[in-house]
Parts: sequence; structure tokens; C-alpha cells
Amino acid sequence: MNDDTEPPLHVQDVTAIDGFAYGVIGADIHVLAGGIPPYFLLSWPRKPESKPEPSRTTRASSPAGMASELDGLWRWRDSPPRLAARWLYGSTGQQRARLVEPLAAESEAAGWKVITALHGPDVDQPAGGGQDVRAEGSTSLLAIVQHADEWTAQNLTWLLKNPLFHRAAARTRILMVAPSASRWPAVRAILDTYQAATSGQGVSASASRSG
Repeated sequence: MNDDTEPPLHVQDVTAIDGFAYGVIGADIHVLAGGIPPYFLLSWPRKPESKPEPSRTTRASSPAGMASELDGLWRWRDSPPRLAARWLYGSTGQQRARLVEPLAAESEAAGWKVITALHGPDVDQPAGGGQDVRAEGSTSLLAIVQHADEWTAQNLTWLLKNPLFHRAAARTRILMVAPSASRWPAVRAILDTYQAATSGQGVSASASRSG
């Protein structure tokens, strides 16, 4: 054995006895009463059959409504503010996913770190172990908050406090996905405390039509 071998920079051991264990690298974890985190941070679950698109040429072959709305998301992602949040709402979950998934895949291909945030009390606990959400090799982070309208104000506040979103040198985008904009004014007020640029974008039914 070579004694000069350097140990890994990050080591994480996650162990549970008669319970559930969950850990992340590169972000804080909050655990409140009851032992369930108010949220889970996970690497974006790329579908096995999906291929990251290194460019935006997919817009040319997309339905007109979907291409326009994808273009709006890309312009928002690439806008100048260091921290920006957008509330994506309307239509059905499938139609929203048809915008979110290409955005996530293209962002990964472009070198962004893409993660998803799930509301802890409302979802099945993810597989035990650790999640590496560090944006190593990238200065850009895209976080997709699923079912944002179902989060409690307290848990959403805990999420937005996470230092992962407040690194001085990292461009950060938080995309909150929901069926309606009813919760958006209250969430926007929370984001205002972080001087985040905020905007909303509705999803029209035409975003998923094939003709």
C-alpha cells in the first residue's frame, strides 16, 4: 500500500438502525420534529431513454406553443441575475413535465448542476444513503421544486435558506412547478428577502399538442 495516496476529499457514511437515514454532500440538511426532513434534495433523475440535448435545436421540431414556452424558460435561465426564481404553473402535470424535462436535460448537457427538491412530509422517502448535490466543475445550479403549491410556508422557507442557493460565485435558478399561481404571491414575498429576481410563467394547453 502506498502511504502517499491521498484520501478522498469527501467521505460520507450514512447509517440507520431501525429507521431511515438520508444525507447530502454540498448542502445543509434540516430535520425538524418527527425526524422527517422538511424537504429532500436529490440529483435530477434523468430518464434512461432520454438523451441530453447539447443545443436548443429541439425547438425547431416542437409544437409552436411548446417551442415558445421552452424559449421563455431558456431566456430566464440564462438571464443576468445571480439568483432568480420562476413559478411555472397551469395545465396538467404531464404538460408541465414536457417543459421541465427538456430544460433539465439541456441544462445538464450545458454543464449545469440540476437537482430536484421534494416536500419531505408528502413524498415517499428516497432510497437510503447520500446524495451528492455539489456543483463541482460548474458555477451554475438549476433546482426544480416539485409540487411547490403543496409545500408549507415553513418548509419552503427552510429550503430557500439552504446555503446551496446562496453561493456568491454561482448562478442559481429555482424553478417552482405547480398547477396554479395561487401560492405564488406568498412565495415571492419569501424570495424578496433574498433579493432574488422573481417571475411567473403559465403553461398553455398548446405546449403539449403535436399539431
